[in-house]
Amino acid sequence: MPERVKRKPDLPALPARPALPQARMDASRLVEAFLRGRNERTINAYRRDLDDFAAFLQEPDRDAAARRLFAGTGGEANTLVLSYRDHLVERKLSPATVNRRLAAVRSMVKLARVLGLVAWSIEIPGLKAQTYRDTAGPGREAYLSILEMLYASEDPLSVRNRVLMRLLHDLGLRRGEVASLRLEDVEMDQKRVWVRRKGKAQRVWKTLPDPVLEALRDWIGVRGPKAGTLLRNTKGGDLTEDGIYKIVTRLGERVGVKTRPHGFRHTAITEVAEAEGLLTAQAFGDHSDPRTTMRYIDASVDKAGRAAKAISPVVMKKGQKPMASEEEKPDGQG
Repeated sequence: MPERVKRKPDLPALPARPALPQARMDASRLVEAFLRGRNERTINAYRRDLDDFAAFLQEPDRDAAARRLFAGTGGEANTLVLSYRDHLVERKLSPATVNRRLAAVRSMVKLARVLGLVAWSIEIPGLKAQTYRDTAGPGREAYLSILEMLYASEDPLSVRNRVLMRLLHDLGLRRGEVASLRLEDVEMDQKRVWVRRKGKAQRVWKTLPDPVLEALRDWIGVRGPKAGTLLRNTKGGDLTEDGIYKIVTRLGERVGVKTRPHGFRHTAITEVAEAEGLLTAQAFGDHSDPRTTMRYIDASVDKAGRAAKAISPVVMKKGQKPMASEEEKPDGQG
């Protein structure tokens, strides 16, 4: 009797194989992919940096600049970026700005290499960053002088600028964080505002002191309740980071102080460091590294100055007896 052959059960039909992505993408699609998924402020910063690179190459836009960069060899690309770095230095831009613009180009090339568009990378290093020494900022007197000037008028610009200055100083925000604030980020009943912190995807909330809350209430009354960017320019558009910079420098000039937006953040952190110490100042300034905050504390108490006084010898005139400095005198002798 023939052996019975077992029949295999019918298998379900396999799903259609998904279409595989293109092995390579063109430069314009890569630039789009490079910008996708980042927060709005980061996207705008990268766009400005890549547009500047395109202008250096005399290309019409950043896509054309990317195509030109990727069309050559690794050596040719690095030569272009080296020339770009020299160009930025000749424009007397700060090391931080030069390094940020180089980082934008370098990051875009890194993505191109990961996706197989190029087989090389940008090896041109940035500039050695210079530590900003004036961590004290313009000082509290300058801040109070600007506030006094702004509170002397009730015109719309003064009302808006009160909020701007209080956000920069009283909350210690960076100008990019101020520019990204929207009306819906402000919760008046909860006395807090949600801030898009630098380099972080998630928002954090900051408590609004009563003076800041009052300034916001006055400004919203002028601005109106329509959703959108919190601070507006004179034409009704968004107040940009560049706009904030110009406003703050002009306000400083009006009270005889040379300053910039970040200076008032420095002033605030220095004040907190003096009053509350390292940990509170670190939390207030949203510093991930306590060494950053320590620069404010060192500046506020001038440890280096005290040390210099302690070791500085008193030079004797002819015929005088040697005498100790104030720091060297025994207790009870001055």
